[in-house]
Amino acid sequence: MHLKIRNHLQQSIRGSDSGQAEWVAGLFWILILAILLCTELQILAMKSTAMMVEDALAASNLASALIDVGEFGKSGRILIRDEDEAFRIYMDALRDNLGLNDAMECVNQRLITRAVEVADYMICNVDENMVCTVRMDGTGRVVSRETGSVGTVRTPDGQVIEHTGIYSRLHFYVQCFPGLVVESNMGKFADIVSEKGEENENR
Repeated sequence: MHLKIRNHLQQSIRGSDSGQAEWVAGLFWILILAILLCTELQILAMKSTAMMVEDALAASNLASALIDVGEFGKSGRILIRDEDEAFRIYMDALRDNLGLNDAMECVNQRLITRAVEVADYMICNVDENMVCTVRMDGTGRVVSRETGSVGTVRTPDGQVIEHTGIYSRLHFYVQCFPGLVVESNMGKFADIVSEKGEENENR
């Protein structure tokens, strides 16, 4: 009688251990799936942020492309003359498009953290076969003026400048995961093509 009781107790213990191991294994896989899901959601959010920044850059560049209307009316040449006003409009448009405050910080800091810095702003005027560029820093101060022939002048990210336009590059920080912040840079060139130029290209 005594031996039967001992055997019964040993079997009960083994069954309890087996059930606990299965529960721990199940919990482990649930945690793995939760981590993978959170990672995928964060990657999608980062891609969405990148697209938002790129669209904001393109829109801000076009907003600041103040062509000389008088010159265009006389000769059809598309040139950006007022550098200071172009930069001022660019900054206003950038704040609106990215939702930045006066300190250039994003109101919603779940992804873009710290202040957004304008690392490069460049006005590119194409007049006949010549390209004239004016590079400015984040404060609107002119850093350099350069001239070259069409086909030889490129934006800082390597794009050939063939039409008058605006290039700008932002430096900002993205929060990938809680406690993990990644430094990012994004540049965009937006050019302006006249209807006359487009007709000539289509022929």
